[in-house]
Amino acid sequence: MSRVSRSLMNACSGLIGVAAFAGVATPVAAAELEEVVVSATRRLESTQDIPISVTAFSADTIQELGFTQSFDIASQVPNLQFLGETASTIPFIFLRGIGNTSFFSNSINPVALYVDSVYLGQNITQGFQLFDLERVEVLRGPQGTLFGRNTTAGLVHFLTRRPSVKDGVNSRIAITGGNYGQLDVDGAVGFPLGDRAAVRVAAMQQTSGGAYDTVNPQRDAGKFGDADTHAVRAQLLLSPTDDLDILIRGNWGQDRSELNPLKPGYIISPFGVPNCPPGAISGALNNGCTDPFGFGLAVDSDYQHVQFTFDPFQKLESKGASGEINWRVGDYTITSLTAWDKADMTRLEDDDANVLVILSDTFLANAKLFSQELRLTSNLKGRLNWILGAYYYTDELDSALHFNNLDLGPPPGSGIPVPLGLAQNILQKTDSWSAFGEFTYELSEKLTARVGLRVTEDKRHVDIDTFFMNALLLPTTQPISRTVATNATLFPLILPTSLEKDWSEWSGRFALDYAFSNDQMMYVSASRGFKGGEFNGGALLDPSEATIADPEFMNSYELGYKGKQLDGTLQLNITGFYMEYSDQQVLISGATPFGLLPSLQNAAASTIKGVELESQWQPTDSWFVALGAAYLDARFDKFIDPALGVDRSGNRLAHAPKLTLNGVVRYTRPLADGSWSTQLDGSWNAEQFFTVENTPALRESAYAVVNGRVSYKFRNDQVELALFVKNILDEEYKATGFDTASAGFGADVYVMGRPRTFGGQFVFSFH
Repeated sequence: MSRVSRSLMNACSGLIGVAAFAGVATPVAAAELEEVVVSATRRLESTQDIPISVTAFSADTIQELGFTQSFDIASQVPNLQFLGETASTIPFIFLRGIGNTSFFSNSINPVALYVDSVYLGQNITQGFQLFDLERVEVLRGPQGTLFGRNTTAGLVHFLTRRPSVKDGVNSRIAITGGNYGQLDVDGAVGFPLGDRAAVRVAAMQQTSGGAYDTVNPQRDAGKFGDADTHAVRAQLLLSPTDDLDILIRGNWGQDRSELNPLKPGYIISPFGVPNCPPGAISGALNNGCTDPFGFGLAVDSDYQHVQFTFDPFQKLESKGASGEINWRVGDYTITSLTAWDKADMTRLEDDDANVLVILSDTFLANAKLFSQELRLTSNLKGRLNWILGAYYYTDELDSALHFNNLDLGPPPGSGIPVPLGLAQNILQKTDSWSAFGEFTYELSEKLTARVGLRVTEDKRHVDIDTFFMNALLLPTTQPISRTVATNATLFPLILPTSLEKDWSEWSGRFALDYAFSNDQMMYVSASRGFKGGEFNGGALLDPSEATIADPEFMNSYELGYKGKQLDGTLQLNITGFYMEYSDQQVLISGATPFGLLPSLQNAAASTIKGVELESQWQPTDSWFVALGAAYLDARFDKFIDPALGVDRSGNRLAHAPKLTLNGVVRYTRPLADGSWSTQLDGSWNAEQFFTVENTPALRESAYAVVNGRVSYKFRNDQVELALFVKNILDEEYKATGFDTASAGFGADVYVMGRPRTFGGQFVFSFH
């Protein structure tokens, strides 16, 4: 620990201690908790009034918790794992143990992600920076009724701050600096254009140096992990009449960051020529083994040391536009939402993360998305209200994957005189049409019934071809372009092949909620969701791998309570759930003529059950305490590994820890010219597996991450100065891992968690 970080930690600890002492010595009257309004039902309603398990963050909470990227929110949401894996722009999302461990560009996650009601269906569009947000909503359980695309797990919805005529001229700028060269700047300005129009423009940049040391003896020492992202968003609101609003949005973003750090876990050589110390465990991280591929030659147990042959990186550019029209006609509102998005990505990876170029790859992806939604919403005064709508979504992904295996040399006994590379080209198009409706009827003053139904027709078309390349003609430290790959062709593997599948399915939801009082309710619900079929992005070597998995289905049942006690100062939400998961799409190590390689298949059925608790308590104006907890039992009921014939029934789902905890403690004290506050927040995850095979090597023991923040606001809260520490305890943990050992590459690889960081922030708001 450096002297600077030690001093900062001592200062934070001291301030937190002072806050605790001051809170005891100066009691203050209790204050009622702030109400959070969400759009989970496509109407603006309080989270406490809807029969859905939902977690929501306001703009103030997002700032106080230091959320800067989309996956940061997982730290305070029970049963959510939102992981920036190989690259922060291609996240893995798991909700109640339901997710997708596929790292291929064409993968579609069963947790849907929305920005301003626009569905982002391609994973290269889902990892982004957070700035100028109004709120974030996380809805658990199937959401196949009111939102555009069907999901089996739930959804995450990011809502930006809209222009407003009533707000007048307002602006905000935040500057954040920290260790490892961090310098983040984000700002926004909004202003009216007369009485019928308003504009809002927001922009951000995030930059930092590397937090990891390069220790590969075959290259110069240096730092790794640079971040370099920029984004701009502009919005124009037009209200030509009192009953008509037109909102036009445009956004652009760019990411030029290095990838997340990887470390290999050394295993016993598949060729039977290992060199392992006594007691070494096959697959364990840094177990000291070496093998013919060179793994283990530079064993280094430090989690902040990386051994890359070169610095892997990504280049991503995204842009989009949308138009939203809301027209109020009497007791009804007509809504039209049109959206277009595009993203281009180049990513270069050092997959083995070791001293030899055993396996490196280039991912090239171009994605185009378009959606159109029409809704008719009633605003009736009686017992019955409803929403009817139609939705169309289409996307196209043009991707190329180029593997380079230079240091493996020519394949023994194959007669091929050169080392091999491997290329895959995929053109995937999705079309989806749906009609939906939900009816809400007040059976009595306290009892309300909700019934929703969506009918969907999906079609997926895929073109694929793969071929071997001469690795001697391929660059090792630069991306492999399509032209270079084509010119290095040796012979085809999967000849140009076209596949197409379509399916028609229904999803829906029924819920009853009973209000004991204005502050307390219970609900019971049953819902059905599905996720459309998906192409096996792991198809590389054999025509039999080119398959489209069938849709997967989820039947979910919930019993929940939402209420406030102690004169509104304590809020408690509890949800129990039981979920039946069938035709489950699972990424496994599939059998090919060349060995075991990743393959997406309908391989299993699961039962998922558990309990989620979220509470907030504000006993005084000064003290605020939030606690979240989740128990999750997510296991396969039936899972016979189709590749190995092994019965894996009873295995736990990937990234599904049995128990998770999260919490926030904040103390705020008023001063003559403002206020200051201290805060601790954190999360704890029990043991979890990274793959469905539950391999001991691909697991992580329980770990906790704790953060701290001290801030001072003054000038009517227009100015804020803050100090923060993230991962105060400098916890070392593996965020996830990948099974590359089954493919014969000598080692699994792990993505390491972020180390301790600290810094300061200046925020100025004008309104």
